[in-house]
Amino acid sequence: MAAALIPLALAFIPASANAAASTKPSAAPAPGTKTGSSMNGMSMKPKHGSSTSSVNMSGMAGLGVTDPNWKYSGPPLPAAEVAELTTVSARTDLGHQMQTPNCSATPTSSQVLGATQYVQATSEAVAKYKDLSAAKAAGYFPITNPSYPVVHYLNLAYMNMKDLLNPNTVDSLVYATTPNGPVLVAAMYLMPSAGNGPMPYGCLVQWHAHTNLCTSDTTNMIDGFTPCPPGTHHYGSTPMMTHVWQVPVAGGPLAVDPSDLQVVQAAIMAQQEGLAPTTAAANSPSAVAAAR
Repeated sequence: MAAALIPLALAFIPASANAAASTKPSAAPAPGTKTGSSMNGMSMKPKHGSSTSSVNMSGMAGLGVTDPNWKYSGPPLPAAEVAELTTVSARTDLGHQMQTPNCSATPTSSQVLGATQYVQATSEAVAKYKDLSAAKAAGYFPITNPSYPVVHYLNLAYMNMKDLLNPNTVDSLVYATTPNGPVLVAAMYLMPSAGNGPMPYGCLVQWHAHTNLCTSDTTNMIDGFTPCPPGTHHYGSTPMMTHVWQVPVAGGPLAVDPSDLQVVQAAIMAQQEGLAPTTAAANSPSAVAAAR
């Protein structure tokens, strides 16, 4: 699971951030967004000759079904990293909580169109952050352990209701560290406080939280699982969150929670396909450590 990882009510957030004016979520796509195209791994269009009701929602919303033809085509990862990614994903999944666990309603044509625009607008807006240094310069900082291959970054300025689901103010960015440098793997929207996230696109865009994460007393980063080891604390459930994936995971860009291993593999494949930048001399151990 690559989604995790924000402490309850985000201890970082000043009280004034949650006191922002309560307005309707900005779920509309950015102005000028084109329609009619789709991102690799997810087709929002019905098959030729069929109606919208035949759209395969399982792949789009991560309802437990992934592309059976998805296959990692990159070089093998070190066994130790595979073991770490697999173990952490399994531990994270123990605290995975869906907002709508049985959501399977057939999307309307307007929801399909809206979700398509949402994916496109989000991907276009975060493209400028493909370089991790650009995200850091814009105010994103790590909230999970940077030594782990999948790292979550947060921008506190966007944690308020008026910016909710606004592609131009994405709360969190997720990066995977590969032997060829960091890759932007997902944009992540977060609820600024407790409560359910809006679902303007029906079951196509779903929300989830995590209930078993521990936060370090010294770094204030997510680093561990309940029961919390010494030096960490459990703040309760995280806020609800939802992703738009920027790399070709098996469930498509609206998959709820692919495994961390698949996310890293998808990041490597994105680099191979020229969809993500590579870092010069990134194959050296020192370069990989610096990227993390």
